[in-house]
Amino acid sequence: MEQPKAKLAFGAAYAASAAYVVATLPRLPECVASSFGADGIAQASMSRAAYVALFGGLCLLIPLLLLAAFCWIPRRFPQHTNIPLRELWLAPENRAALHACMDRAGLVLAGSAALFFAAMHALILAANESEPAQLPQRTFFLMLGVFVAVSVGTALRMSLALRKPPPRPR
Repeated sequence: MEQPKAKLAFGAAYAASAAYVVATLPRLPECVASSFGADGIAQASMSRAAYVALFGGLCLLIPLLLLAAFCWIPRRFPQHTNIPLRELWLAPENRAALHACMDRAGLVLAGSAALFFAAMHALILAANESEPAQLPQRTFFLMLGVFVAVSVGTALRMSLALRKPPPRPR
């Protein structure tokens, strides 16, 4: 995916996820079932205020932390970038290609994290609307599997790309 499209896709995923979570918070009960056992039945709960602080923070901050880790830190602190063929990739003539590769991975991971947290919030909403509170397990495991597959695939793609020497500048 080209950089402008990747940035737009991340921005859309992040904004839509944040908007969805914020818009649906009033649907939560005052006491939110938030921890579920292996059978999907609620085992613990927290106040709506605590849920909003914790989950709202996760939804908004984790994607931004991922972006920082992949897009900002390697530019600001290249000496701390731990990648294969480090000296080749960090040479001034190759940094643009390195940053493009890391930016793509960061945008994909951050966008998928934003969508995953919004989907988790949707499942928690659904669980709290059922009696007794029960997490839809099939959907949860499907979402978790997709999120893990995207994360592992992105990491693998980036790792394989960085194990090859950088393309020669034109």
